[in-house]
Amino acid sequence: MLESLNDWTLYFQDKHQAAIAYTNFSRPKAFDVVCHKKLFARLFSYGIRGVLLSWLQQLFTGRSYCTKVRRSLSEDADLLSGVIQGSVIGPLTFLISIDELVDILDSFGIEVKVFADNFKLYIRISNEVDVTTLQEALNFLFTRAEKWQLSLSLDKCYVFFYLRSVDLAVSFYLVVYVFLLVMTWVLASLAICLPLYIYMIMLPKLSNDPTTFTVASCLEMLVY
Repeated sequence: MLESLNDWTLYFQDKHQAAIAYTNFSRPKAFDVVCHKKLFARLFSYGIRGVLLSWLQQLFTGRSYCTKVRRSLSEDADLLSGVIQGSVIGPLTFLISIDELVDILDSFGIEVKVFADNFKLYIRISNEVDVTTLQEALNFLFTRAEKWQLSLSLDKCYVFFYLRSVDLAVSFYLVVYVFLLVMTWVLASLAICLPLYIYMIMLPKLSNDPTTFTVASCLEMLVY
């Protein structure tokens, strides 16, 4: 999030705009539909082979599931897709299965941030070509996701455009913030200086022995 915010700030400083798209794969379906054969092929292409690949294949192969309703159990069914949820390796294998999407989206010149099954894509907008590029990247993401049996939750996908016209509002809030900061400093200074003024200036004038009022004695009175 901080990296994205820094990128958007740099866009505005350079007098550009930003287009941001939030996409979300269908949950929990996203984790349940990862095809094991395609996952093994992806692992092999990444150089995971030999004993390690064999161990992963054995981990995912031969698994079954059933449904329990009160005391009744359904018949077992083979589990042919999906990562092992609730495990350490489950989220990792899911990220490996979608990692290719990040690499290809980068080739569009799109900045991509991934968290679990959420994709955040954004691009600096300087002309209409950049908007078209973002749309092409979104079309590719949708097509490739469908090919890998990962459907997108369209009701959870949003596109935002941050325009330079917001600079005026940002400047206004910045001025207000600085004003409040200065006023806070002034009030804090008064809270410290006013008691010193009373003890050091006013009270000695009302006392019969002004020499007893020194800076040290005033500070001591303030502390205690």
